[in-house]
Amino acid sequence: MTATERAKDVAKRGLGILLAFARAFKISAGDIEFGVAAEAGTADSGHLETDLPEVLLAVANAAKVAGAAVALVIDEVQYLSREDLAALIVSVHKINQKSWPFIVFGAGLPQLAALAGDAKSYAERLFDFPEVGPLGDEAAKDAIRAPVRRDRVLPCAPGSTDTAREGLRSGNGRTWPGSAAIG
Repeated sequence: MTATERAKDVAKRGLGILLAFARAFKISAGDIEFGVAAEAGTADSGHLETDLPEVLLAVANAAKVAGAAVALVIDEVQYLSREDLAALIVSVHKINQKSWPFIVFGAGLPQLAALAGDAKSYAERLFDFPEVGPLGDEAAKDAIRAPVRRDRVLPCAPGSTDTAREGLRSGNGRTWPGSAAIG
């Protein structure tokens, strides 16, 4: 069996696991329909902490066999329930033990490390929790100026760069009309 055939087999099994997890999977476009048989006994317990690792292990294995990698990016991780966070942590731990090409990037508020530790005690050793704070003055100015210069936006009202910079520093995510200035 060639590497491509093996990758297809592993990917097909992975889809079967995903099917069992989702309980229904069928793609149709016009007269064309594609379906995959469920992988019985895999990711179908109804218990997320058991099923999600099986799904993500199948995805990571398919990536490994295909010579690819997978990155899962999750924002606002602090809003996951304790059970969902625990299932994600267990999944990453199992994949990490196999050294398969799968990485999770999560972003959240500073209490995320404590929440992860509460969900699974070993989470604090499994993940890095770098603190990202507000931008310094020059970095905040560059965050505004660089795209403005790149996109050739015309300067606006004097001081609007300072207003936008303060918004970047506070992290409130607001935007201001007419704040695109090269100041």
